Amino acid sequence: MIEIFNFEEVFENIFLLRVPFEDVLTSVIAIKTGEGAVLFDSATTENDVKEHIIPALANAKICPDMLISSHFHADHMGGEPYLAKEYPEAVRAKIARECEGDVRRKLCDGDILFGCLEVLNLPGHTDDSLAILDRRTMTLVCADCLQQKGVGRYGTGISDAAGYLSSIAKLREMRIDNILSSHDYVPRGISARGACSVSRYLDESESYISELRCFAASCGNCDFAKISAEYNRKNPHLPPVGAGTFEACAKL
Repeated sequence: MIEIFNFEEVFENIFLLRVPFEDVLTSVIAIKTGEGAVLFDSATTENDVKEHIIPALANAKICPDMLISSHFHADHMGGEPYLAKEYPEAVRAKIARECEGDVRRKLCDGDILFGCLEVLNLPGHTDDSLAILDRRTMTLVCADCLQQKGVGRYGTGISDAAGYLSSIAKLREMRIDNILSSHDYVPRGISARGACSVSRYLDESESYISELRCFAASCGNCDFAKISAEYNRKNPHLPPVGAGTFEACAKL
């Protein structure tokens, strides 16, 4: 028998559904507003949608009006086409990129949805990484935008380190009272509650980039694959960091 996971209200009007993904969990997040409901991300597979997301939505009596994909990674938008079939009236949306013929509504940084949800483009993990700030409770729903030290076998994944640090600086200038990510990142987990906890969450994400840069510099002229292998050998207690992240950090 399939275990049915249910949405949990973790912040006011923001509901978290944890969906199995390899040796970790990914998240689908529902946000209710007075003008409609947003479903943020869609897990990985058709089975995720059929066995977990649709039953959980039914149990929570949530019918999404908009399906938002935080970024183009399979564990966040793999289930989107199957959800679109189940909820054909729901608008599919993502951060605007050049994509001729895309059926999705293109979102831009600063867009306001349903009167209270602010779209934020926070590049770094990917260039299309998207977060939602619920202005009612100043809760940032940020998917993979703040990686900390990674999760499971997925170490911090950064494609643009300068963009990542710029995104963190941008968030520091905003009022953010809570954070909800998509994974149980090391060491501060999936969420932060309160301004002090939010500040520590941002600090952890930012300082790790400096740590990785310093380690790479200590390795001299080694190629990034060797730097990655050496770092992971010396830090077996942490999620492994890939060569791509070290390369991105070296460009700062």
